[in-house]
Amino acid sequence: MWITEAQRDKAEMLGYTVVDPPSIIATHLTEVIKAHAHELTGRQEIQTIIDKVKENYPAIVEELVPKVMTIGEIQKVIANLLKEGVSVRDIVTILETLADYAPTTHDTDMLTEYVRQALGRAISKKLSKIKSLRL
Repeated sequence: MWITEAQRDKAEMLGYTVVDPPSIIATHLTEVIKAHAHELTGRQEIQTIIDKVKENYPAIVEELVPKVMTIGEIQKVIANLLKEGVSVRDIVTILETLADYAPTTHDTDMLTEYVRQALGRAISKKLSKIKSLRL
């Protein structure tokens, strides 16, 4: 419900949460991006991320790309994680896990499972926060 600026103080005094329109738009845009991140992350974005990781963790990248996996395969694993709502912020753990398991399989669904297991603590922490909010 939209209210005028003059009604804002009264609404806040009555206990309503008042949010300005730009914040609402930003929140909705963020949610749309999160929901479709797996569609927005392509090979070039993955290459850019890998190049950035290589600055601080060259051994991982040199072991993995292109000897063991292609950028496209890494992109598919990351897209799978994003589609499931799994955070990919810990890209070092993701790449290390891929370096460990990709020599034995190139099945991106199986590799996604290995990465999911490696990120288990972060996934569990996120789920526990969601659950505690519902209580």
